[in-house]
Amino acid sequence: MRRRLLLVSIVIVVLLAAWIGYRFANREAFVAQGALAAPPDQVTFAGPTPDHPLKLEAGNILSRTVYRTSVASNAEVEVRDVMLPPHAKSRLQALTGPALLDTYSGEGTLSLGERTERLAAGQMRSVPAGQALDFDNPGAYPLVLRFYVFEGK
Repeated sequence: MRRRLLLVSIVIVVLLAAWIGYRFANREAFVAQGALAAPPDQVTFAGPTPDHPLKLEAGNILSRTVYRTSVASNAEVEVRDVMLPPHAKSRLQALTGPALLDTYSGEGTLSLGERTERLAAGQMRSVPAGQALDFDNPGAYPLVLRFYVFEGK
C-alpha cells in the first residue's frame, strides 16, 4: 500500500512539473484586438500646476522666481531657484543686484571673470551684481542653486 501511494505521489509531482514547464515554454504575449483609442486632445498631468513652475531659459537652464517683495521703498528682494544640467557648462546672465548664492545640491565650479571657485551642496557665497556667471557642472546630477538677490532702486 505504501509503495502504491509513493508511486502515485511521484507520478503526480512529475505530471505537475511537466505541465508547469509546458505552460512556461508556450506562454504568449497579450495582444490587443481592435483599433486603438484616439489620443486625448489635452494631456492632463497628475495634480495641480505648482505656484512657481520652472521655466526653460537659454542654455538649458531651468529657473523660477520663488518670492519677490519690496522690503523698503527703495529696495527689493528676490529669491530665485536655478537648475543647471549635468555634464555641461552654463552661463547665467548678470543679476540685477548683489546676491547670496546657496548651493542646494550637486557640485561644480563658478567662474567670475578670471576667478574660479568650487561649489558644493550646503555652501553659501556672495555674488556681485552686473557680472555674467559661468558655471561648470561635470557631475552626473543637476546643480541646483538658490539666489537671494538684493536690488536697490
